[in-house]
Amino acid sequence: MKKSFLRLLLLIAIIPPLLTSCIEQQVIFLSPYPNIQTSYNATPLLRDSMRVANYGSVGFTNGSSNDNLSDRLFIAHLKFHQSLLVGKNVQFFYGLQGSAGSYKVNWADYYSYPYYVDPVRLHALEGGRFTGSAGLLGGVSLVIPMGHRFEWKVIGVEGSVSKEFGDYQSFRENIPDSLVTMVDRKSLPGSVGGFTEFNFALKNKKSMGMKFGLGSGLTTLDSKVQYYNRINTMYYIMGYHFTIDRYTGYFQGRFGDYFAGFLCGVSYRF
Repeated sequence: MKKSFLRLLLLIAIIPPLLTSCIEQQVIFLSPYPNIQTSYNATPLLRDSMRVANYGSVGFTNGSSNDNLSDRLFIAHLKFHQSLLVGKNVQFFYGLQGSAGSYKVNWADYYSYPYYVDPVRLHALEGGRFTGSAGLLGGVSLVIPMGHRFEWKVIGVEGSVSKEFGDYQSFRENIPDSLVTMVDRKSLPGSVGGFTEFNFALKNKKSMGMKFGLGSGLTTLDSKVQYYNRINTMYYIMGYHFTIDRYTGYFQGRFGDYFAGFLCGVSYRF
């Protein structure tokens, strides 16, 4: 019985490397900003009776990109936005956002190169590159009070658009088609998505909540070497936030096509 169990464990350990060694890894360079630039946008609760509120936020994203999530990125965020309540239940937000950080092309994690790629030329492009963006964001949600302490943003829509700049954007713009499966060469990343959010009022000017969302980048990508390969990148978010008086801290997991990471930050209501 013990021998059979040990053989089973050995088989389980051997099979994954055998399978991955047969999988051809793709080379895909995308803008990271459609996945992250909406960030989290704090708004007052309806019970706070604030029709207009202004916020400043700082945060960062730590994540991975490319096929097999082989590349690494770290990006800091700065944002100013305003919240506006229209009527009793419709809440808007809009603002300015900027980001700056590093994107590291990392070939060390590649296990099988595509047949059309020269590994020597790829390795020559390895390393970290500066990346930055600046742009606009906005959204609207329908907020329903579900009792004295519970508010539900039943449905919301949010979007963003920015101007991307830096070494990583230039890298994507100039890399030959023969070295990539797909590449986003544009410098105006945008996104649009929907979300729902649950907020719970606590004592002493405190509250907590959770947000879930799904969205898409605004750029459709076509492969020049795999003619059947065409994508419009999608992402989804799961997040938690906690407010103490004027301060709101937030943490989000953000996952999408060829992207995974987490975003942390804090907002201050002026």
